[in-house]
Amino acid sequence: MNTRPFLKAIAGWCRRHSTKILAGVAIAAEAAGFYFMHREAPVVRDRLDELPEDAKFIDKFKAAAPVYIPAACMFLLSSGAIVGGCALGEHRVAMLTGLYTASETMLHKCEEKIVEKYGKEEAKAMKEEAVKEVLHNQASTGNEIIYTGNGLDIFFEGYSGRYFASSREAVDRGIAEFEKRLHSDIWCSLNQLYDCWDIPRTDLGGYFGWNADDIIDKPFDVGFSGSIAPNKHSCQEIHFYNEIKTYDGSTPTYIG
Repeated sequence: MNTRPFLKAIAGWCRRHSTKILAGVAIAAEAAGFYFMHREAPVVRDRLDELPEDAKFIDKFKAAAPVYIPAACMFLLSSGAIVGGCALGEHRVAMLTGLYTASETMLHKCEEKIVEKYGKEEAKAMKEEAVKEVLHNQASTGNEIIYTGNGLDIFFEGYSGRYFASSREAVDRGIAEFEKRLHSDIWCSLNQLYDCWDIPRTDLGGYFGWNADDIIDKPFDVGFSGSIAPNKHSCQEIHFYNEIKTYDGSTPTYIG
């Protein structure tokens, strides 16, 4: 029996869920460590009681340390899993930031070349035409509209490329709630904004967001423009004018 496809599938699953696996290992190791400590406590007490009253600290340590080796190993395993999970998470954020930076750089250079060759007005018209074509193609593919129960007006959120049904009042209320949360939490993710709009979170939504320091002297700026929804009805496209950042406050920059 050829087990390579099966093992390959397991390895792929482990890579995709590596951070969750490491978090589970850390929790399990912590629980095992506390169990071993609790189980071995009477043994340690008996060993210490057998020592003379004038026993030195080093003698007590030699008597108790071997009993706590399993618990110590579990705590070391837990610490390693936590450190490994943090390192892996930072690596993924760095990789995503690099991809985002490369895409932004290429787009920026393309826009510069278009402006240089055709002028600002023509470049603006071409950009608007490209956006309309992309939205039309998205609409024609039957993209799902997420119904939040807050209204039947259609909105398009560009970072996740999703349409959702709500109301302008509910969307504005969600923005105000998110801005209030941003001031109290210092940094908030896209997923937290999605929570305020009652739409599902995304995998990348936890890596990118906004920093409260950047909106001290100005509000969290969100705009709207007309567009076309998948059901061929009009919708409002949401625009974010505050610069988005990673969870550690860094901003992707242009290369070169």
